[in-house]
Order: sequence, then structure tokens, then C-alpha cells
Amino acid sequence: MSYSDKITPQSPSYKLIEAFAEQNGIGKEKAQKLLEIINSSPYLAAQINEAFDGKHLEKIRLMT
Repeated sequence: MSYSDKITPQSPSYKLIEAFAEQNGIGKEKAQKLLEIINSSPYLAAQINEAFDGKHLEKIRLMT
């Protein structure tokens, strides 16, 4: 199986970005910055995509 080197709105792993944006005080601007950071590393993006595609991450929540 091949994994994208980017997280896009079509990627199952985009749930990570959406969950981050929904947190109190975060918003879409900071979530977009997180997406840019992840996508700046093809390896990191591929690892996150692989975790979502393999169902290793089914529930996302931030810990405070």
C-alpha cells in the first residue's frame, strides 16, 4: 500500500486537523499551521496517514 506524503482534506488523517481546530482557543488558523508543519515532513505525514489507514488511530482527542 502506498501512502501520500501530504495530508489533504480528502485524507482520513485530516480528522486530526479537524479535531485540533475544534478545541477551545485553537481555531482554523492554528490548525492550518499544524497541517503545514506536518506536511513539511513527507515522512511525518506518511506516518500519520499510515496510522489512520491502518486503523491505529480511530479516536482523536487532545490531552491537556
